[in-house]
Amino acid sequence: MKRLSTIAELEEVQGPLHLAMGVFDGVHLGHQAVIGTAVEGARGSGGVAGVLTLEPHPIQILAPGQAPRRILVSLEHKERLLASLGVTVLLVLRFDETMARQSAEEFGEHLFSVAALRQMVAGEDELDFVLSHVVTEAWHFEHDAGRDLGEMVAERKALFPDHAAVIDAYATRFLETIPGPVPGSIELVERLDAAGVPLFAITNFADEFWDD
Repeated sequence: MKRLSTIAELEEVQGPLHLAMGVFDGVHLGHQAVIGTAVEGARGSGGVAGVLTLEPHPIQILAPGQAPRRILVSLEHKERLLASLGVTVLLVLRFDETMARQSAEEFGEHLFSVAALRQMVAGEDELDFVLSHVVTEAWHFEHDAGRDLGEMVAERKALFPDHAAVIDAYATRFLETIPGPVPGSIELVERLDAAGVPLFAITNFADEFWDD
């Protein structure tokens, strides 16, 4: 297990990085499901499975009077549990009053700037909120219907400024969500092209996604 202490150090990671983010104070079944998503993603891409966690537990800084007398697992025990789940990189960010004052937008922009980051998996509650309120299916279908992507993103960021980085990622990293070609499709197109068959394509992808 490679332990890091700053987001900048993630630039040292070789290969696509699949990162699960959370406190993971007990590494219970719910936590394991979130972490497992990152691990499976890394296996599928031949990349690296990582976890971003906070130390000490945020409640010990934000509401010390409500903090439990003892956190369920120590950082060292947590590291061993994560390793047993297939995690190979552990980023431990120190949570203090300075970090508590940092906006979600600022934190997200810093994290999403990591070139190797292929996938980020958040805790279930945060993920449910994002998918049901921020980057919703109905909002996505507006884009399918032909609405300008830049206009959609700007409007959504104004509504959910704390999730600006996630909304930006929808636009800038959308192609990373595509799992790849249907097996055999590329070979079929190549055979048709070699035979001189005229080839056309129809898609609901907006022109912004065809720049590359």
